[in-house]
Amino acid sequence: MPGRKKSRKTGPIGVRKSNTVVPKETGSPRRKKKSSGRPAGSRHNIEQKTSQRKKAQGNKDPRLGSKTPVPLNPIEKVVSKDKAVPVYFSPKEELAALENDPRLTDLLDKVENDIALNSDDTLYFETKMHRHAQLCELLGIALDDDDPEQD
Repeated sequence: MPGRKKSRKTGPIGVRKSNTVVPKETGSPRRKKKSSGRPAGSRHNIEQKTSQRKKAQGNKDPRLGSKTPVPLNPIEKVVSKDKAVPVYFSPKEELAALENDPRLTDLLDKVENDIALNSDDTLYFETKMHRHAQLCELLGIALDDDDPEQD
């Protein structure tokens, strides 16, 4: 009696029922396995999300940078600290403007009342008072220093 080669396949155990087997023609379509993550090579592939956006942009490559021109010789802008310095035609006009300056009169009141000024106000006060003294000297106006010895 010849020997049979052993097989690892056991075969069906028992008899199948006829109603459990679904023929291939009428079988339901299998579900696609849910992907976990992005597809391979997605870093190098350009995603095409919506056709409307593509039509509006004209198939632009998102890897390209900005197309705005960069000036090679930048133009230096002059930044002014304060408002434009007024131009006076005569020293009398400048002296009148200094005496009618509302900020300067407020600072004079503070100085007379011994109220401390901050650094900006002090600088403004000193420069304007120095200019006032120069204009008075130029026009020949004597400054009253409230000296009791003068008659």
